[in-house]
Amino acid sequence: MKNVPGGNKIVATFCATLFVSIILLIVIFFEGETLGPEIIGSFIIFFLYAGFIILVFGSYVSYCLEFLLKKWGDYTNLSLLMYILLHGLFGSLIGIIYKAVDLAIIGFFAAIVYGIVDVRIGFKYIKEQ
Repeated sequence: MKNVPGGNKIVATFCATLFVSIILLIVIFFEGETLGPEIIGSFIIFFLYAGFIILVFGSYVSYCLEFLLKKWGDYTNLSLLMYILLHGLFGSLIGIIYKAVDLAIIGFFAAIVYGIVDVRIGFKYIKEQ
């Protein structure tokens, strides 16, 4: 199967967006003030807004980090771990700027999911070459 340029970023965006939407949905569900249609509507809104932010900001950060990783030239486990953790740092940046701890935590874990999926898909292709 041929690797589509940027295809791993799209899959990583989808996985991270789904993760964030489900987490936010669980938080809203346990508050106990929502009904069935409201939960579905909230999920769609979270999915659209989080998806756009992750697609734009996450892909940009990921391409920049990938450029730095290629410049260093090694794909060891330590460098890939740093790649994933730097995703988490940049994912929590918006929460740190606005001093919103919950937003920073959700952004951190969404970016970690994005980084893990990106590494599993993208760098598996690099090793095959």
